[in-house]
Amino acid sequence: MKESFIQPTSSFAITVFAIIIGLVILLALAKKTYYFLFQKKRYYTIPRFSVIGMTNVAMVIAIAVAIILLISAITGGLASILFRVYPGTRVSIETILVKISGLLFGPIIGMISGIIIDLLAVTLSAGFFHYGYFVVAILTGMLSGMIRSLLTTSKYSKYRNFSLSIYLSLLVILSFLVTTFLISSMPEISVNKGFDLSIPGISQTKLSSVAFTWIILGFGIGIIAFVWITFLIYKLTSLNNVNALSGFTHKREIHCNHKHIITIDARKNWYSSLISLVCLAGVNAVLVNLFFLPIFDKEITGQPYPFWISIRLIANPALFLIDIIVIYPVIMIIQPIMKYNYEDELTEDLNTPLFIKNWTSRKKGSNMKINKEDLKKLSKLVKFELDEEQIEKLQMEFDDILSNFKEVEKLDTSKIKSMNYPISNSSNQLRDDDVVYLTDKEIIQKTAKETLGDFVKV
Repeated sequence: MKESFIQPTSSFAITVFAIIIGLVILLALAKKTYYFLFQKKRYYTIPRFSVIGMTNVAMVIAIAVAIILLISAITGGLASILFRVYPGTRVSIETILVKISGLLFGPIIGMISGIIIDLLAVTLSAGFFHYGYFVVAILTGMLSGMIRSLLTTSKYSKYRNFSLSIYLSLLVILSFLVTTFLISSMPEISVNKGFDLSIPGISQTKLSSVAFTWIILGFGIGIIAFVWITFLIYKLTSLNNVNALSGFTHKREIHCNHKHIITIDARKNWYSSLISLVCLAGVNAVLVNLFFLPIFDKEITGQPYPFWISIRLIANPALFLIDIIVIYPVIMIIQPIMKYNYEDELTEDLNTPLFIKNWTSRKKGSNMKINKEDLKKLSKLVKFELDEEQIEKLQMEFDDILSNFKEVEKLDTSKIKSMNYPISNSSNQLRDDDVVYLTDKEIIQKTAKETLGDFVKV
């Protein structure tokens, strides 16, 4: 009998990982084409460098390090034993931060964060390094970033939330079907037509391949149903949300209270953030926890592949809920505060020069006009929120100001010597150090309503 290509080996897992990377690259190329043809924008696969972006990524990594050190200190090293040394419990808290990083900053930054956080976690928690778990950390960041990428793409659709729901549903269907096929095709499961679903020391039940398939597919169907039921609830309550938001907006304009700004952003984004997180948690639970991790667990311990699938299948519901309960409130709080626009770091208008991006650096005699992209960048730097009407008004005002500089450029200054100081005499003009009373004190006090000694009482 010919041996199947699908085997529970690390080489096969790495091959699947490479295929996923290839699909992500194809998705990035498709997005570049989409932005170029339909949005008239350049799309950068790797986010452009920005101080605020680097600061936010560093903040997430710093939080991860702090949590790792805190847990290690509180548990006296027990956390490193549970989360690092014993396979099958690779569910440590830093993977949650990798997911948060991917959801905020996209796939590339998510992967980089996964690399850094995993290496720091191994070092700081006195655990051991395994290349398989290292790959899983990268994959986790990439999957989170893919969800963020889908969220950005749907922004340009007229029916944004509807488009996002379709994208996420397709992602769930594809990942669940492929994962179910791969696991069911493993020789140790297909030959025995199932595996023992066991809780060590408690119980043991035979789970057939068909039952396992229906459990996974039922889980996927449940996630998709949740997405669309939540979508209907969102649409039915959207009118009330708009009325509520108008009140918050009014308060914000009057009081400039940052708390109201956060509330507005959170209420606007609750649907897209929630379904994105639910789909991410589901895909991660199936693809990462049931396919990739059991393979590496088997390689380290020598325990059979079905044993680790059963362990992780039992733990999956709890891990799924933990992801949602922990990550969702964090995203809803952090995202508005950070004011990091993932789209701004990836796209720019086609009219923007590739090498001269700032209007202040344009040469003399050029068309000195500021465009909307310039104003959006400036408003982002000074933390102003501008709508399209305000941007158009500011653009006209800036054009008027810059047109005055064109008049100044007409002056012939070729024969005028350049000045290092705004006055011709660079020496300081100092008066004699004498006490001088410039105003009569008595005159001032006579005009005051009430005085106290030599002072005017107010």
